[in-house]
Amino acid sequence: MWESFSAREGLQSSEFCSPVGLATSAAELVLALDVSEDEFWNCVLNGRLPVRGAPAVRKEALPAGLVYLLIHRVGLAEETVAELTKEDAVARLHQYWTEGT
Repeated sequence: MWESFSAREGLQSSEFCSPVGLATSAAELVLALDVSEDEFWNCVLNGRLPVRGAPAVRKEALPAGLVYLLIHRVGLAEETVAELTKEDAVARLHQYWTEGT
């Protein structure tokens, strides 16, 4: 499919210029990208990216040094650390330093 498209040619290839070629190419992309047709066209026309299952980024991420200490010193699992707020993470590290647990 991509052989008929290059940056130099743009959409000059007959496959992409015909309505049938465009529809066929869009259908192939929908399958290849593993998105619904509505998600595909919403992305193409409105620039809205489909949800890919990645966790949402928190407003305030934990500092890398704190994460490292919680995992490698305290022995918490990455999944556990990922669920902690900054306050809870600091409190857990404080507990480790003061109580040894």
